[in-house]
Amino acid sequence: MNTGFLRVIGRITAVLIVGFWSMFSASLRADKPIEPTIADIPYQLIEQQNHDAGLFTQGMLVLDGWIYESSGRYGQSKLARYKESDSSQLVTQPLSRTIFAEGLAHFNNHFYLLTWRAGKAFVLDEYWSVKKTFSYQGEGWGLTHDGERLIMSDGSDTLQFRDADTFEVLSSIRVTGAGRTWDQLNELEYTDGIVWANRWQTSEIVAIDPQSGRVLGVIDLSALSKKHQQGWYSSDKVANGIAWSSERQAFWVTGKYWNKRYLIKPQIPSLVASEAVDNL
Repeated sequence: MNTGFLRVIGRITAVLIVGFWSMFSASLRADKPIEPTIADIPYQLIEQQNHDAGLFTQGMLVLDGWIYESSGRYGQSKLARYKESDSSQLVTQPLSRTIFAEGLAHFNNHFYLLTWRAGKAFVLDEYWSVKKTFSYQGEGWGLTHDGERLIMSDGSDTLQFRDADTFEVLSSIRVTGAGRTWDQLNELEYTDGIVWANRWQTSEIVAIDPQSGRVLGVIDLSALSKKHQQGWYSSDKVANGIAWSSERQAFWVTGKYWNKRYLIKPQIPSLVASEAVDNL
């Protein structure tokens, strides 16, 4: 057979194969759902204040002009409070050396304190006296509330909604978005229909829709974090601590062993804001 003819047939066959594969691949791409992108949420830095660099910050909240924190580590765990306006009048209370303090929330006129691996949650009064103790399975990381239920993280990509009177798990939801893994959810804050979560060992604060678990956007605190990544325990000095200030309409944020806290106002995209309103 003529070799020229064979070369022509070969070229035609190759073109047909390439064309068929291109159409097949396009069909697959058309059928594959497109993951929405995650919005980057910029913020305005309003103010900075001194912060006790000895605090291994776990939970953080604002109440009546005071900032309350839980500080972790075995043998060093404690509760702390200081004025929101200027970090003055620091008051601390050591906790049992057998627990590693974690998330802190204030609900129904009581403080709720998680422990890391002890499987205990403590309910404390305004004087930090233990009034009740709950047991739970797994680890305790972050804690907040939505006005009806406690919301807890355990280091995974799941949020648990718990009854404040019994600490029973009422429901849970997995946090998802953009095909990424959103585990190591840590300190939590709830405001205006959105759960905000630090992700441990990152500089991310994640905005989460508590109805669907979908990530609505991410605040990148790396510009603040890098100021503290030096000296002793530098690997531990990660961003952690989110406290909503109703008076200032902004978040106080800090990190473990940070000597500063920062007041930031997120420039929330309309997509986030509208979805939060829809879910109220």
